[in-house]
Amino acid sequence: MEAKPPHFWWILANLVALCLAIWSWLFFLEVFGNPHEPRNYRILKALGREQMIEAHSPLFPPQGDTLNPRNLYKKFSQLDEKEVKTLNSELKRVYINNHKDIRYNTYVQGSFKILKAAQLNASHLIPQGLILSLQAMVTHDGYDGLTPYPVQIHLILPQAPHQARAWLQTGGLLEIRQNPHYFSVLHVERIQRSGDDPILSLTCVPLVYAQEVSAPNGKSFMISPPESLEIWGKSHP
Repeated sequence: MEAKPPHFWWILANLVALCLAIWSWLFFLEVFGNPHEPRNYRILKALGREQMIEAHSPLFPPQGDTLNPRNLYKKFSQLDEKEVKTLNSELKRVYINNHKDIRYNTYVQGSFKILKAAQLNASHLIPQGLILSLQAMVTHDGYDGLTPYPVQIHLILPQAPHQARAWLQTGGLLEIRQNPHYFSVLHVERIQRSGDDPILSLTCVPLVYAQEVSAPNGKSFMISPPESLEIWGKSHP
């Protein structure tokens, strides 16, 4: 068998090195570009490069639409199952990346009745604090007062103190405005109902933490960005 010329092995070694360099570049581009994927997040955490959730400035919060319950319903209720799944993946990625991508950012506002307050735990993406289940309340032409609307909000309050759960009593009315906390949509779900329009269920997180949260009973308390994430946890109740 004829021996290979010396430059053959030199070329082969350089081709192998080039392929490894391209593979490494593509691999880390995938890992850093998609930290919401559990495998990627595990790698980033092992490298000490996982993204910590930041408190945005109240003067320069991420840009986004601010919608009331009716407009939230118009925006999200017509999405099909595949579109909802894709959107939720993107919303999680954007949140973990501290909203560097603002294409999907939507803030909520309106009047909401408290249905339940519960503690967050390790089964949730954000494991510490409170989660409020809220029913949207709106006014209708020709009717006095507020009536329920088929939008439910699950409001995550990271690092909220345990005692605040007692202050957020069922039936209390919570007014949410864009400022000061900028509650942003993190997860979307359509709940089908037989013979009626679906219920739109949204999980929302604050992006700004500069001021206290005021409970309907007059008590107030501070919240702060989550100290850690359970990347395998759920982004909804």
